[in-house]
Amino acid sequence: MRVHNDMVTFPRVVRPSMAMYEDWRQFAQNIGAAKYGVDWLTASYMIVTGDHIGTHIDSLRHLRDDAPGPEGIPLEYCYGDGVCLDFRHLEKGAGITVDDMKAALAPMSAMSDATDRPPHDGDQIAQLPPVTIFGRPPPIVTPRPPLTPLEELPEGSAGGPRAGKPFPKDYREQIPEGAPCTYCGRPTTKEAPGPDQLQIDHVKPRIQGGNDSKENSTPSCRTCNLEKRGRDPKQWYDWREVY
Repeated sequence: MRVHNDMVTFPRVVRPSMAMYEDWRQFAQNIGAAKYGVDWLTASYMIVTGDHIGTHIDSLRHLRDDAPGPEGIPLEYCYGDGVCLDFRHLEKGAGITVDDMKAALAPMSAMSDATDRPPHDGDQIAQLPPVTIFGRPPPIVTPRPPLTPLEELPEGSAGGPRAGKPFPKDYREQIPEGAPCTYCGRPTTKEAPGPDQLQIDHVKPRIQGGNDSKENSTPSCRTCNLEKRGRDPKQWYDWREVY
C-alpha cells in the first residue's frame, strides 16, 4: 500500500517522514542539464519510516468509528502466491515443528522435482505422495481461452445506499455448479480453492462505488476475479493490452 506523510497510522505509531531535497526541475537545473533543454530528471528524497508502517493490513475501523471494517480492504491487498499445508493430523493445540514443516513440504518437493525434468525409464511419478490443498488434490490448471468481447459483458451498477457493499451469500448459492466464467468462459467449481473456483464478481468494483445489486453481480473464476481486481471491465481490458 502507499506510504505517505498523511497516511492513517495506529495510535502512538509515528507517521513516516518524507522530505524532498531537490525536485525534478531543481536537479536538472543544478547539474547544468537545463541549459541543454533537459529540464526534468530525477528527484532526491529522504524517507524515514518506522517498523510498523506498511508492514501489514489493518482496517480503518480500528482507528475511526465511522470507517469501514475488514470489508473495506481492497481485495488485491489480501492475496498472493502461497502454499497451503495440511496439519489436521496433529492434535488440537499441538505446536508445529520444523520437522513437521519439512514433512508436509516433502511431497510437493518430490512432485516438483519429477515434473521439472523429462521423465526417465523406471520413473514412478504416479506413486509419489499426492500434494493436497484443504485435503483435496491440486486443481489441474488449463490455459485460459480468449476473454469475452467487452461489448458482450454486463454493464454493472454503481451508487445508491448499497454502494461498496459485498454480495449476500445466497448470490453464490444460486449459481449452479459448473457455471461458465463471464469473462473467460471456463466452467467454474464450488469445490476447493483453485484457479477455476466460482466467485461472484462486482462488475463495477466496490472501490469505485459498485453496489450489491443483481445487475452488478456476475459469476467469475478466481483467476479472472483476482486479475481484474478493483478495475471495471474496460479498465481491466486496457490494462491487459499494456501488460
